[in-house]
Amino acid sequence: MALVADRIEYNHQPSIAYYESCPEDWWKRSESIEDTCHSFPQADEAQSDLETEFNALAKKWKAQTGAASSVTSLVMNPAYLEIISRGEKMIPFILKDLKNKPSHWFIALRILARTSPVKPEDAGNIKKMTEAWLAWGKENGKLG
Repeated sequence: MALVADRIEYNHQPSIAYYESCPEDWWKRSESIEDTCHSFPQADEAQSDLETEFNALAKKWKAQTGAASSVTSLVMNPAYLEIISRGEKMIPFILKDLKNKPSHWFIALRILARTSPVKPEDAGNIKKMTEAWLAWGKENGKLG
């Protein structure tokens, strides 16, 4: 086995430390190094990793803010902000969580989706806000 390269991935992609499975003559082969040495995680694996990460952050957020009544303290929590920082790829996980047990995900959804399906007269009504976001998620392919 030959040690070929260090590989560092950014943007929360799975990282692979070494191509340790490469044959000694990898450089003589016609296929790419990725095909010769290992396979990269498939989209389903990356999605699963992202969902695991979301679930851990959501659990932390809920544990830290469970008794909070202030919307500001809910949305300024580091775990909540970390979820938002991951971008719109978190929307399906937020919607799934919202569907299972309504929580104050509305500001995160508004930021990530860059829209709000909530009617002005429904603002503050958790049930109607939840229904509006879940309908939006179905209509936009973000919720199965």
